[in-house]
Amino acid sequence: MADPVRHLTDEEIDPKTLPHHLHHEWRPHDSRHAFLRSVIGTREVKIPREDLERCGRMWEIPSMERDQKKAKDEGDYLKKMSLWRRIRAYWAGYWLSLPTLLVISERTWRLIMSLCHTHADLEILNDDTVAITANIPAMRFWQYKAG
Repeated sequence: MADPVRHLTDEEIDPKTLPHHLHHEWRPHDSRHAFLRSVIGTREVKIPREDLERCGRMWEIPSMERDQKKAKDEGDYLKKMSLWRRIRAYWAGYWLSLPTLLVISERTWRLIMSLCHTHADLEILNDDTVAITANIPAMRFWQYKAG
């Protein structure tokens, strides 16, 4: 029991370590005990074996077989889908690109047109009111009049 528990706690403490990185002098030797104390919920320096076994029996650790089966089922999910459903899921992104491109092109055209100078006349009517008359250029796609 000591080797699997030690291996699992080493993975929990530092999952990306290689075996030759585990027991160097720079690494604190009681990090495994500190982790076990935090899991068991005790502050004692020595953890009785009975407490560790009792606490270990309450843990619900998924088995590797069940995890591998679940991963395989997730991988087979797309294979189990009907062809029509796969095509719809695949082309949904391309279909959404059409309205996106239309909006981007329309906004770009508005930006370009706003940078072009438009001739406008300003007439002061009284102290609080002015009249602005703008000539719509002929190169506009949409002929409209404001107001």
